[in-house]
Amino acid sequence: MQYGNGPLVIIRAIREPAVLDRTGFGSKQHLRQQIAAGLFPRPIRIGPKAVAWVEGEVDAWLRARIADRGARIAAHAEPATIGGSGAGSPI
Repeated sequence: MQYGNGPLVIIRAIREPAVLDRTGFGSKQHLRQQIAAGLFPRPIRIGPKAVAWVEGEVDAWLRARIADRGARIAAHAEPATIGGSGAGSPI
């Protein structure tokens, strides 16, 4: 069965233990709170009693957290100074 004429894209579903491992979330409860708050991708139903997350969506969430960290670090960085004491003219 073919669903389109474009390049083949492999979409992988990952289960909850893998999501917890990748994100570092300490508990299932924290994962559910993040989903309920709209801060983490929602799972997809893969069976009558089973859900999984789209791997690419979890990866995108992680990349966004990394980018956000970089932006926050840059925003809080103090200009470098000559002499290293914090006093003086910025380089």
